[in-house]
Amino acid sequence: MHGDSEIRASYNTWDGALSTMLPGEFTVSQVSAAVSSTLRSRGYVIVTERVTEGESFVEAGQHRQGLSKHWERRLRVRIRDAGDSITLRIQARPRPDRAESANVLDEMLATLRL
Repeated sequence: MHGDSEIRASYNTWDGALSTMLPGEFTVSQVSAAVSSTLRSRGYVIVTERVTEGESFVEAGQHRQGLSKHWERRLRVRIRDAGDSITLRIQARPRPDRAESANVLDEMLATLRL
């Protein structure tokens, strides 16, 4: 379970993805906005954001310390409407980071008041 909610997530060590299902009371665009807001509050820069009625993809990066133009870390978040629920998948790159993915999920759930 994450945060104070009853939301459960699973982490796939093979591809480094944290996946969960959210209640269908939310739309893809609401979840995508919560993800973007959470990433910005954690110091990420949104690189790509595509939202349709049934699917969203958000990619964000954190710069290395100093004036480097290279990304220290990127997070890719895919959100899909699964009918009665919303699926969410978070992947950190270049190295999988379970703790960071879980922290982003927890903050995003708090934004949605879950």
